[in-house]
Amino acid sequence: MVDDLGLLGRLEEKLASIQRDFSEQKVVADERWRKIEPVLMERSGELQRMKDFYDDLNSLGKKQRESDERMLKIAESSETRAQRIEGSIRHVESRQNRVFWMVTGGFAVLQFLWLLVGDSIQAAAGAWVSR
Repeated sequence: MVDDLGLLGRLEEKLASIQRDFSEQKVVADERWRKIEPVLMERSGELQRMKDFYDDLNSLGKKQRESDERMLKIAESSETRAQRIEGSIRHVESRQNRVFWMVTGGFAVLQFLWLLVGDSIQAAAGAWVSR
């Protein structure tokens, strides 16, 4: 039992030593925390600003991509409209060509008929006017 008391006394001394060491380490840790805390707070503000900057940058990129997509859709729809307009222009030009050749053909037929019967028509008209 004496050995148990001696062992118990040594354990109590060891526990007291550990408690002193812990108290000293706590004081050291508290001092370090007081020195580090402002730096950490400053860094966390910088990190937040960096995060905000990256978020802003990403949102600008997203807006740019959306704008590019809108412009592409507008360009595609403009291309489609331009193709429709070109088709309409080709149709109008073909109709103009048809009318031009019809009128030209009509004048050619009139000239041919005038060559065939123009002298007799002039003579008949002169006789009718002279009466």
